[in-house]
Parts: sequence; structure tokens; C-alpha cells
Amino acid sequence: MSMTEPRLSIVIATRNDDYVSGMADRQQISLSFIIQQLEKFELASEIIIVDWNPPADKPELAKVLIWPRELRWVSVRTVIVPNEVHTTYAYSEKSGMHAAAAWNVGLRRAKGQFLLPKSADTFFSDALVKYLAQESLSEDCVYRCDRVDMPAEAVNRWQKNQQLGVDELMIKRFSRLVQPIAGVPALHTNACGDFLLMSRQSWYEIRGFIESDGVFSADVDGLALHAAVKSGAKEVELPDDCIVAKPYHGRGVEWRVRRELRLGWMLRHLMLLLRQASAEQHLAARNKYDYPKRRLRNRKGVVLPSYARNYLSRIHDWHLKGADIRINDEHWGCGSLDLPEFQMSSLEALASEVES
Repeated sequence: MSMTEPRLSIVIATRNDDYVSGMADRQQISLSFIIQQLEKFELASEIIIVDWNPPADKPELAKVLIWPRELRWVSVRTVIVPNEVHTTYAYSEKSGMHAAAAWNVGLRRAKGQFLLPKSADTFFSDALVKYLAQESLSEDCVYRCDRVDMPAEAVNRWQKNQQLGVDELMIKRFSRLVQPIAGVPALHTNACGDFLLMSRQSWYEIRGFIESDGVFSADVDGLALHAAVKSGAKEVELPDDCIVAKPYHGRGVEWRVRRELRLGWMLRHLMLLLRQASAEQHLAARNKYDYPKRRLRNRKGVVLPSYARNYLSRIHDWHLKGADIRINDEHWGCGSLDLPEFQMSSLEALASEVES
């Protein structure tokens, strides 16, 4: 396959804000590592870096990341999404990133046969990249594998020597969970945002990740997996040695459930009564009253829809009632906008501007 027709597009959504200590170094190491692997296994591919809402006081990523100069199998480009797009979303003052919308920008502009969103600081095992380089991928499937969290120092050691045992290094492995709703497919949704590979056609069929009105997107990865399967894709779980390793960030970015009940004693009484009701009735009540809503750690004032309304009720209605899986409109991924793009050749010129 020629470089104008990559087999795989990897989409990285990020910005130059160092939101986690040492993030700039992590994403540089991660980027260099995945490029090295793609070249090693001769996988015709492109990497699209979506520079979402670049900070005004820092250079764009294209000017600070180090780019390999001679590549046979990989092309690299950036897409810049300006601040005026970011500020159209709720809570834009609380965070500089809208991950789901940023990934969609890259997915919408990807040229590969298969598309893979990727976090900026994750590492793929050689076994995983080798699997992707084989000609056995099917456009009728959606591919999943486990994520493994490790201390940052352990990730550095592992990516240099993958003969080290993962079990001894990891903090947690995100394996398949039990499906909470009867009649709904038991899919591998656990941390699926870190590896969700499907064909370009499938991503277009579901119109990417759901783009919420606010910059904090809950449950979008699991919803995308369910939407793909509902639209006809078959889930394939990759072998155990195909993993995504992620440096452990701590609990600062995790969800926590809001414990207060908006309607006071009446809603509390209702929920007590529903403990004796069927699972279907209980879910319907939680959806109707949006109970319990969620907050984000360290983001005062940010309130998100309940897990029941935002996720459980949607997958229930998709699989059991035939509801439309397409939540985004036809302009998903900023499809109606002409956004600035830079190929790797021009990226090198941009980087030289900073050095001079």
C-alpha cells in the first residue's frame, strides 16, 4: 500500500499544556516509540496529531516535538483546532481540552483503512503493533485489547525491554467486566478509549465519539464500542500479550459520584422503593431523575449526567429498542471547518523557526 493510502491512521489528541507533570516528555517518548515500531514492522501508516486549543503562551506542538527525518512507512501531520472552536463548549474555562471532539477532528480527516484513537502518553507492546501489521484485519470487526497501568518509571523500563514481566510491573490491568444490563452484549468496555480500532467506514457509520456540549466527556469510549457493534461490527479481543501500557496518573483525573440527591427525601424514598422493583424499572427511574449525577475531582462546579442516563439507558435503547446510534450530526469532527494542517516536511520548517 502506498504512503498516500495508509493502512492505519493513529489519531493523537493533545495540546502543549503539560497538564500532568512531565507530560511533554512523556508524549515525546511515546510518539518516538510508536513511530519506531511502525517502521520496524513495516506498517503503512499515518499519525495525526490534533493540537486542540493551543495555549496562547506556549508554542504549538509542531514547533516543540522532535520529528524523525527519514521515514519509509509512516507519515506525520498535525491539525490545529483554534481557541474559538474550544470556547463554544460548556466548561471551556475549566479545561483546555475536549478529548472526544479532538479525536473526532482527526478521525474525520484520517486517510487510513483502519482508524485508531490513541492517548498521547501510552505505549503499545511490540506484539500489538505486529498484530496490526498483519493483513488479517477485517473491516467488519472492532478490535479491543487490555490497558495496563504502570508507574512511570516501570513504563520506561518496559518499553525498552518488553521481556520484563507485565504482571510484576503493573498497578492494574483493565480486563473485561461483567455487562450490567440483561440482553445487552457483554462487550470489553473497560478503558476501551485507550484501544478502539475499527475501519474508517465503521467510524463514519457511528459518526465518531459522541461530542457532548461540554468539554468533559463521560462514557464516550464505551458508547462508541456499543454503537459499532450495534451497527454490525463484530468485537474481537486481541491476545493477552497485545497490551497498551499507560503511566499511572493517580486519582486526580478520575470520576467521583455525586452523593447529594436533588429532590431530597422524596427521591431518596423513591429509590428505596425501587430496590424492590425490576432492573428495568430501576434503570428507567434513574434515567428519568438523572440519578446520581457526577462531579469531577478538582473541577469545582462541573456536574455531569448520571451513568444511568448518559450510558446505561443509551445502550439499553440501542440494543433492545432499536434507537438510532448516531447522536452527532453530519458535521461531527468539525467537518464543516477548514482547519490548518501541517505535513511532516513543513513541521520541520516550523520547528527550525523556534531554534533560530
